[in-house]
Amino acid sequence: MAGIGIGYLFAVLFHKKVNRTKELALLSGLGNTGFIGIPLCAVLLGPEGALYAAMFDAGVDVTLWTLGAFMLQKDRRIGLGMLRTMINTPIIAIVAGLGMAAARFRPPEVLVDLIDRLAAIAAPLAMFYIGILVMTLFRKRAEGSLGQKKATLWLPVSVKLIILPVFAAMLGKGLALDATMLQTVMIQSMMPTLTLASMLFAKYSADEEMGAITTVCSTLVALLTIPLMIYALNAWVVGG
Repeated sequence: MAGIGIGYLFAVLFHKKVNRTKELALLSGLGNTGFIGIPLCAVLLGPEGALYAAMFDAGVDVTLWTLGAFMLQKDRRIGLGMLRTMINTPIIAIVAGLGMAAARFRPPEVLVDLIDRLAAIAAPLAMFYIGILVMTLFRKRAEGSLGQKKATLWLPVSVKLIILPVFAAMLGKGLALDATMLQTVMIQSMMPTLTLASMLFAKYSADEEMGAITTVCSTLVALLTIPLMIYALNAWVVGG
């Protein structure tokens, strides 16, 4: 939510005339914490990091389909339809996992081994996903759509990939979080714009094309910023 607030403030300050402040705010604050963030945390931080990352992703999903939907609605209503959209695979998996942990239930080794093997393909699938986004960017560029969005594109990309991670690191250091939890929060905060932004914008008649282009561009820029931000923030927060 902090990222949405920062994005909204920047949008009002720099792009108030564009009449896309709500879209820019959501694109600035909500990241692809599931498809890219969870596999990355699993690789870098192990199972504990993956668990924290999944819980972070559940929070993003809830924010997306509650606050995000509420911001884009013209009549600002909260109904059962909005709540139904929050019930998805990641949230079901998290609730089931926490329930089994609370009950001290351990699944059979065959099932654990199967889940481990499925988890191992998450990172390669994320790379395929990025490749598909590259092709989408080339298509948008050929259609001429990219040039029309350049004026506002810098805002959600810079807030999402640079300003929000620095803010999250400062907040996490101030709260004295556990090292693994702090690293997970920092990594998840620097994820590119989430893919579901286009779906949400289309559902509520917002700028769907802006969502798609921002997702593509932020993902490509994140290939450079994520390693740099991880190194810099880890040296400052964890090392310091």
